[in-house]
Amino acid sequence: MIIAKYEADLRGLLVPEILPRKESNSNTQPMAQDYDKIIKENIEEILPALIDRVLGLQLTYMEVIPFDVQVTLERRPDFLLLVRTEQIDKNFLLQIEFQSKNDSEMVDRMLEYAAILRRKHKLQLRQYVLYIGNEVASMSSEISDPDLWYRYHLVNLKNFDYHGFVNSTHPEVIILSILCNYRGHEPADVIRQILLRLRELSNQGVRIDKYMQQLEVLSNLRNLHKEIILQSRNMAFTYDLTQDLRYLEGVDVGKTQTQLETAKKMLLSKPFLVNALTYSDIAEVTGLAVEKVKDIHQEIQMDNPST
Repeated sequence: MIIAKYEADLRGLLVPEILPRKESNSNTQPMAQDYDKIIKENIEEILPALIDRVLGLQLTYMEVIPFDVQVTLERRPDFLLLVRTEQIDKNFLLQIEFQSKNDSEMVDRMLEYAAILRRKHKLQLRQYVLYIGNEVASMSSEISDPDLWYRYHLVNLKNFDYHGFVNSTHPEVIILSILCNYRGHEPADVIRQILLRLRELSNQGVRIDKYMQQLEVLSNLRNLHKEIILQSRNMAFTYDLTQDLRYLEGVDVGKTQTQLETAKKMLLSKPFLVNALTYSDIAEVTGLAVEKVKDIHQEIQMDNPST
């Protein structure tokens, strides 16, 4: 499969500022940064699937491009790639943004990105906004003024069959099924299929507790939080979602071995090496202090002077 040719190039691809930020509060309902965290943690697995199954692009080459421009912007592009496809055998830029809510200024923001990227790279640019919210995607994707015409591609994940995700062998991709089109199936049936697939992977030795937590968070985008808990109870799932709300509440669970391993992985990733990822970004994802992340990087450099 073509996607296997470039999947390895996404190892550790974790880019900051994926979704709009909001100030934290005491409400346990997930906020934008909760969805942001999930995307960041899972991106090396989900991005190839989304490019192939949602955007319909069969890549033959891909390279992460840093957004190193001398312009002050509120936000950087979420994902910026130099790619070639089976259909277009020459390099072009591919920009992908994630949105959980409608943004009336999205079209102007994308136009701003387009102008900057075209001027710097002098390449064809294709821009996509992947909408994962529950409301109708009402953002404008086109500007049609007398002296200006512009368009980006607005793609709603709810328009895509969940089967293309639930049958994956990657838990990161399987949990995206909750955001897709159920094709007439009851939500409870789809949730049971997702849980069964996760259980199958668990039986094969895959640790799924993190993905169960993430599934609960994502289910809020479809108002299915209670149904997730109900179905997990009915299936007597070994991981009881009702007993672990740490992911939602943002409670510090300590600097575990998993956190340290994740930080090391990100510090060795392409985005960090090309300055598209900062110590603060890694600290945000892992829950470690910025100083701790710097210490880990220093240890890596001592063990591997060439990094």
